[in-house]
Amino acid sequence: MLEIFEKRRFSDNVIHLKGELVRENAGEFKKKLMERIERNGSRVTVLDLWELDFVDSVGLGAMVDIAEKMRKRELTLKISRVNPDIKKVLSNVHLGHLLT
Repeated sequence: MLEIFEKRRFSDNVIHLKGELVRENAGEFKKKLMERIERNGSRVTVLDLWELDFVDSVGLGAMVDIAEKMRKRELTLKISRVNPDIKKVLSNVHLGHLLT
């Protein structure tokens, strides 16, 4: 299960993920996140991954897809507060450049 909740921090939109981002919920995650990005109008969206317990390859692909869509719109996706296990996964698949 994946919980998604958001807060504003200064001019950035911060999206907190809690639980697991996996094949079963990756499509819904992308849809909800893109809706929130479009709705809030912030140039920068930060994914807070401190409470994300697990991410599989499909979940990683969803994050990459969102980052690419945002880049095409001249928006920025950053990843923050990554727990050590998820940070290791991101580094292993060369997504460390998204970390803030």
